[in-house]
Amino acid sequence: MFQGNIPLSLTYFPVSLGPVLSAYGYGPTAAVSDKVAAELASAVESAVGFSTIQLTVLARGALDVVNSPYTSLLYQRLSQSASVAQQVVGMSGLIRGGSASALASAIQGEVAFVSLPNENGILLLSIRDNFRSFDSRSIALLGQAAVDEANPPPLRESVAHALAGIHTVATLPYLATLLDDQDMNLRVEAIGGIAAFANGLPIQTLAGTPSLAYLQFPTAAPYMTADTQAHFALGSQAIERNESAYLSFWKQWWLQHKAALGF
Repeated sequence: MFQGNIPLSLTYFPVSLGPVLSAYGYGPTAAVSDKVAAELASAVESAVGFSTIQLTVLARGALDVVNSPYTSLLYQRLSQSASVAQQVVGMSGLIRGGSASALASAIQGEVAFVSLPNENGILLLSIRDNFRSFDSRSIALLGQAAVDEANPPPLRESVAHALAGIHTVATLPYLATLLDDQDMNLRVEAIGGIAAFANGLPIQTLAGTPSLAYLQFPTAAPYMTADTQAHFALGSQAIERNESAYLSFWKQWWLQHKAALGF
């Protein structure tokens, strides 16, 4: 309850008696998981409104564990809903699935969502912790949103965290720009992302968090040295102790390597 990660087995979604919505129709030979997903999807879309707990559970991906095409269909349909609460559930689900189009919609709709703290927070969390697509369009969307000083700080910090978690070559110019940002949270993300790239660390995902796999240095990496290892740090608690040293090192590292990296 503290984290908001309530399992699907402990959730409740009321539904009226009768057949499921036609979009979620299924035959008698359908897999049990698909039947459950179809019934849940129909109940969610038919709901007049969501309680705070139901909204949080849905937006955090409780239905994802069913692993059914009906769940993806639900998210797509809800993302087009006239209801803001349903839009959040839909866009969050698509973003967790790596949809660049949903990410673009969330970024473009940020101004409208700012006045809705709960919904806005859920969307930003889905970007921050779950979006890890690294195709060129996705990186451009994240990077441009991160460096645009006209964007609200919470949005910039969420997309910057996603960039740092991905830390592919294409993210580096955006992260390097953030090294000079006035927002310390953005500088922290930039340091962590560039350091993770230089040390050859894997993409940071929620799945890899329990094992701390994203913190394990490989045996060898093209740009890893004793200095890059010594200047590796993630999070404000670690970086703020000596931020100037980290900034100086990674700014110099970028100047030395950006041409070889194609920039």
